[in-house]
Amino acid sequence: MVLDSRQQTADSRQQTADSRQQTADSRQQTADSRQQTADSRQQTAC
Repeated sequence: MVLDSRQQTADSRQQTADSRQQTADSRQQTADSRQQTADSRQQTAC
């Protein structure tokens, strides 16, 4: 069925979008973690 194929394509694109969002979230968490580490080191220096 053409409709089934289109639905699968839409699902696949959604999964790709979800995956990219997860990657972005992961990178943000990494950035946050590095910032916390930098803040901690700054406090230690003081």
